[in-house]
Amino acid sequence: SPSEGDMWFNTSASTVSGIVTKAMSSYSGTSWIQMSNKFSATGGTETTYASGGVTYKVHTFTSSATFTFSGFGTVEYLVVAGGGGTGSRHHAGGGGGGGYRSSVTAESSGGGASTESAISVTSGSYAVIVGAGGAGTTDTSNSNSGTTNGGNSVFSSITALGGGYGSTYGTSAPSGGSGGGSGSANASTANAAGTSGQGHQGGRGTPNSGSGAGGGGGGAGAVGADASSATVAGNGGNGVSSSINGTATYRAGGGGGTVPAGGTVGTGGLGGSNAGASGSANTGGGGGGPLDSSGSGATGRSGGSGIVIIRYAV
Repeated sequence: SPSEGDMWFNTSASTVSGIVTKAMSSYSGTSWIQMSNKFSATGGTETTYASGGVTYKVHTFTSSATFTFSGFGTVEYLVVAGGGGTGSRHHAGGGGGGGYRSSVTAESSGGGASTESAISVTSGSYAVIVGAGGAGTTDTSNSNSGTTNGGNSVFSSITALGGGYGSTYGTSAPSGGSGGGSGSANASTANAAGTSGQGHQGGRGTPNSGSGAGGGGGGAGAVGADASSATVAGNGGNGVSSSINGTATYRAGGGGGTVPAGGTVGTGGLGGSNAGASGSANTGGGGGGPLDSSGSGATGRSGGSGIVIIRYAV
């Protein structure tokens, strides 16, 4: 029958009332709250590093798995969704970078959002979902058939939305975590909106009635660029850099748009892919529009898969 403010040291060899062994706690009036940062967790690839006098343990998930936590504490996170794939041929826009959400101090979430709050966790298992990169079409005839947005990534209450795919000739691009650049050859084709707090919109293709250039995919840190002419495609928007695992890395950049032979293809934003390249694994980068120098048709490019990284001080 504890009273609010009572203190208790768990001498047991096991977790009791959510308090890990050899840890101090206080009673809130309704439950015991662990006072020390003594807890344990498993899941993903586990590493440690030191920064600013603080040692962090890091759990990196490059595929879907389970984060198992024992005790009570607060964890920081980076959750990046898969980047969007692209349509076919030489009009396609770049894929949008995956949605980007971060709670690390001095780092922002995508779309110009501020840093989010860390998450309090208690003993239990948490499903971690790492979004796949969006597929590029295998159809070579001005098609979006089979082209997909990136998959969502999830940790606890945090969901990052997959990047929108970059569309091809005369079709509007879908929205996604960071939008997808529109591959456009007519004025009615719209670019794709980003998602607030996760990423920016894609660029617009050229409003030509004939052969034109694709816009760049939106990135977590910047919008995708419009194609500036029928022979100059748009560049992808930059992603955002995070040092949550001790190494500064850009993720969730937009893919570059593509253009007919003789034109200037788009470059990928930081963390995204240049035209002609697929997104790199676990970057959440958008795929680049396909290269089609012969005009006979080229298949689309895929987006990069996402990643989930969790850290806490030890």
